[in-house]
Amino acid sequence: MHHVDLNKVWLSAGNHESREDGTCLMEAVSWWAGEEHTSSPACVSPVLRWVGIALNDALPDEPRQRLRPLIPDLAGTAGDDLDHIRGWIAADWVIRTWAPEWLDLAGLGQDAASLRALSPVTSTWEARCARPTVRLVHAHSYDLSIDAAENAYRKGRPRPAVRLLWAAADEIGAPAWDATRTPESGARSEGDQGALRDAWSAARLATEAAACQIAIREPASVEAAMAAACAPVLERLQDSASRLFTRMIRI
Repeated sequence: MHHVDLNKVWLSAGNHESREDGTCLMEAVSWWAGEEHTSSPACVSPVLRWVGIALNDALPDEPRQRLRPLIPDLAGTAGDDLDHIRGWIAADWVIRTWAPEWLDLAGLGQDAASLRALSPVTSTWEARCARPTVRLVHAHSYDLSIDAAENAYRKGRPRPAVRLLWAAADEIGAPAWDATRTPESGARSEGDQGALRDAWSAARLATEAAACQIAIREPASVEAAMAAACAPVLERLQDSASRLFTRMIRI
């Protein structure tokens, strides 16, 4: 390993041509491990590489620096035969942590609680056991999104910029979602993906409903109101996603 003072490393978003141009998390790991400058260091497990790249780019500048202490732990994870477990850890987070936050935002607190109350989704068996609950939550989210959109239309409100909330939700959820879809993940079979897809869709429908609700309450400043509403959700999920990544590394 090369001597790298992690306190002097500043992680920035995106790929960089050279270390002089900047360093993302994976490029910092390659530096630490003595590899050539690359965002795909050979010493990092494929699942952790996907999550690390997505999380690095999803986090704002200051929260991104919380990932620096993980650099030594990431080096050497390639070939450790733990990626199938990491995929399930990520899937469980999407279902029981990420999705409930957006359900709460839309006022579906009971549905959020039902997802949080599920047993940890760590195998095909738990995923299939969770599916009926997740399907019911998805149905409630769908109904709410339709009702909210119709209500906004009746009140003469323009269709809100739903994609703003979708983008906010997707960006912080994408690292875990990516982890479940790599070939090495243990949660990638068609049967396993059912509950995960339903939870993802339910959260996106919930954000649509929330956007319509905000448009009704704040017709003159929809975008600003949406940004203010989702800010605390994003802050909690950014912190949670960082802890998720730490857990996936330090199994």
